Amino acid sequence: MTQLKPKHLINPFIVKYPVTQKKVTHLFDHPGEEFFMVLKGEVEFVYGTETIILNAGDAIHLDASVPHRGQNIGNEESECLVIVVGETG
Repeated sequence: MTQLKPKHLINPFIVKYPVTQKKVTHLFDHPGEEFFMVLKGEVEFVYGTETIILNAGDAIHLDASVPHRGQNIGNEESECLVIVVGETG
């Protein structure tokens, strides 16, 4: 097992995006870095002023302080692995 520095926080989770026709209107930002990998489906990922299309198996690593958000653009539910790495107070 890895010995982590006491101030580092690693938060992995799965996000499931339902099928929707809505456009992304609200972006999120937070301290740290983020790894985002599409496990199933097709996702439109907005990062700052860029829009990136990601398919199953695609991944990105980003500065989470830049406003961002993912959204399903496929015909079935999409599923993504997200790992946020930040620092605690």
